[in-house]
Amino acid sequence: MTDAATAAHHHNHAVARIDYLLAELRCAALRARLWQADIEAVGMALKAGLVEPEQALELLHECDALQLIMPEGPPA
Repeated sequence: MTDAATAAHHHNHAVARIDYLLAELRCAALRARLWQADIEAVGMALKAGLVEPEQALELLHECDALQLIMPEGPPA
């Protein structure tokens, strides 16, 4: 492989990596928006009395959002 071909190969690899990372970032942003919608929906249901606190925690666990809150409450 010539120096020009090697340089082109490395450039194409870098561009492909950037494109992949940008796609992953777009997906992560969409997942974050879905988390936000799920959290807000659970909060509204809890506030309206449609679910009990334990049910709210279960719902948050089901959508993998439980890790984002402190279900035990603030430390004493």
